[in-house]
Amino acid sequence: MQKILMESLPAQVNQQKRSITEVNESNTVHLRLTSSPTPMSPAKKRSKRVSSKRSLVWAHFDTGLRGEDPIATCKYCGQVYTCDRSTHGTSTLWHHLRFLCPQEPLKGQDPQRKNPGTPQISYSIEDCREALAEMIIIDEMPFRTVEGEGFKRYSKVLQPRFDPPSRVTVARDCMQRYVKEKPKLKKILRNQRICLTTDTWTSRQNLCYMSLTAHWIDDEWNLQKRILNFCSVADHKGETLGKRVEECLLDWGIDGLFTVTVDNASSNDKLIDYLKSVSKDWNGVVLKNRFLHVRCCCHIVNLVVKSGLEEHNSSIDKIRTAVRFVRSSPARLKLFKKFAELEKVSSKSLLTLDLETRWNATYLMLESAEKFEKVFARLGKQHKPFKAYFANKEPPTADDWIIARHILCFLKLFEKVTTRLSASLHVTSSIVFHDILLMHSKLIELVGGEDTTLSSMAYFMKLKFEKYWEQEGNLNYLLFIAVILDPRYKLEFLKFGLEILYGPDVGKAFAEKIESSLHELFGWYVETVSVSSSNRGSSQIPIHVSVDTEDEENPWDMLASQFEKHMEETETEPNDSELSRYLADKREKRTKEFDILDYWKVSSNKYPVLSLLAKDVLAVPASTVPSESAFSTGGRIIDPLRCSLSTNTVEALICSQSWLHTSQSRLSVREIAEEVQSYEDIGEGIFAIMCKS
Repeated sequence: MQKILMESLPAQVNQQKRSITEVNESNTVHLRLTSSPTPMSPAKKRSKRVSSKRSLVWAHFDTGLRGEDPIATCKYCGQVYTCDRSTHGTSTLWHHLRFLCPQEPLKGQDPQRKNPGTPQISYSIEDCREALAEMIIIDEMPFRTVEGEGFKRYSKVLQPRFDPPSRVTVARDCMQRYVKEKPKLKKILRNQRICLTTDTWTSRQNLCYMSLTAHWIDDEWNLQKRILNFCSVADHKGETLGKRVEECLLDWGIDGLFTVTVDNASSNDKLIDYLKSVSKDWNGVVLKNRFLHVRCCCHIVNLVVKSGLEEHNSSIDKIRTAVRFVRSSPARLKLFKKFAELEKVSSKSLLTLDLETRWNATYLMLESAEKFEKVFARLGKQHKPFKAYFANKEPPTADDWIIARHILCFLKLFEKVTTRLSASLHVTSSIVFHDILLMHSKLIELVGGEDTTLSSMAYFMKLKFEKYWEQEGNLNYLLFIAVILDPRYKLEFLKFGLEILYGPDVGKAFAEKIESSLHELFGWYVETVSVSSSNRGSSQIPIHVSVDTEDEENPWDMLASQFEKHMEETETEPNDSELSRYLADKREKRTKEFDILDYWKVSSNKYPVLSLLAKDVLAVPASTVPSESAFSTGGRIIDPLRCSLSTNTVEALICSQSWLHTSQSRLSVREIAEEVQSYEDIGEGIFAIMCKS
């Protein structure tokens, strides 16, 4: 055995020598190399570990040797540290860079994170399912999306460990998210005075739905909007709708009802009457619901404009028929685009069909079509089916296009007014009076004009205008009070505008009524705040009466003299209220950057009670468009393949989307048309490339 071990020993020695030689050949020392090769020492073996620089700290240090010890030298200040990795870590080096180095190379940074922009997130199947439910709700996707092959492939690439749930599970998750979010919103609405908009809609399921949307200004003076309910109703009768609204408000615990904005349907008058009777004694109701009913201003503008368009429907009808011909088949549209190129007519806008019941859709149709007058003329000359398409009439003539341009120029103001009043992201109650003045002035100007076409249109529109805005019973004083609460205009502008609208005598009397209502409304808020303060335990400073017991002859004279002294002090104090001071203050300058909510946010300390009144009045929406927009969402959710959705599921999806949606912006009809045109151009370009290849 000993002989065998002795024979194997030289082989082991030779193997170790070869190993040492290979290490010496592969090892490279960057600083302070010796001039002649020497056997590898233990210290130099450790220097190999210095060269393995995995930490980001080595980007700030040079490594080398001092004697037999590895060292690290700061590139900024030259400070030297021992850096044997077997006995020293990198904490000392990081500490030097952060706190000791005079150059402060890592000031304001987190040095030990390799990628500061990438957070450390652990995988959680619960978070994945919750995010998936949010996607389904916000993007209005059908539940069956999660069972699609494409979605499964994408999900597997995105997170291989996540197995997409079934559509039944996703539907359950969406309902749970609705149940989870509702108490949060209920807590936010607590102690808020709410303005409502409501409207009704009939779905593909042939079911009647009612949308109820809440508007308010929060404590940070931001305008908020949330869909509270999207529930089914038995019919469109006023009392039925009123009872349903009452049920919804009681369910949400809302008693601070300020206004309800509805369109001009007769059933809505009964809805308002019912709500007034059942809610007049609620704690948060203002002055027995005197200002509850607000008529949708956009709906009134729609009725006014339609009354004028009915008088010149022949020219508009010809253009509508021409547009319908072009849009009726892809071949005709392709031919139309070819003629447009020949006529050198370039426009991003797309020919759009209108809805005869919506005048703004007719406006957009005329706006896009009038640019292609030459193209339609060429189409009539070179394409016989175009003429044959018009049954008992001719295609649009030059006179028809002239009338169309006059109508466009006339209706441009009303289109802008509708866009302004239908907004839901900024205050609209304070701009209604301005728009009424502009429309009235425009109608008066055109009625007396020389253009007979526009004059007759304006005449019929003026009659409809006076029906809704010159009858005191149809007007809500809050829309005039909102002008006074705009610090750029105040009471002076209201008086000025009312005299233009109604004449000097009637306008002055009307201004006095509105001013009186404002003072009464402000008094209610002062009283409410005083009662609220006393309920919290605060009280007025007591008047101390000193009765000198030594003066026993007539202590009543002492009491009377102290009363006279108290009255002298009271009468010398300024007796003006917040409202009086606000009206007396200088008006703010009109600038593009002016934000009325920012003004009242800053002025809430100066006018603590008046700012509460302003917060409620400025939150009043001028139209029911916010509620109507929910019907577009409902139409997409209840598509032909999802008509079996229950009413509770539909309500959960639509309401949850409103609560979770971070972006409230929406595309206009014009933007959608241009987007569709760009998609068509992209498709045609790709198809042309494929044909060439």
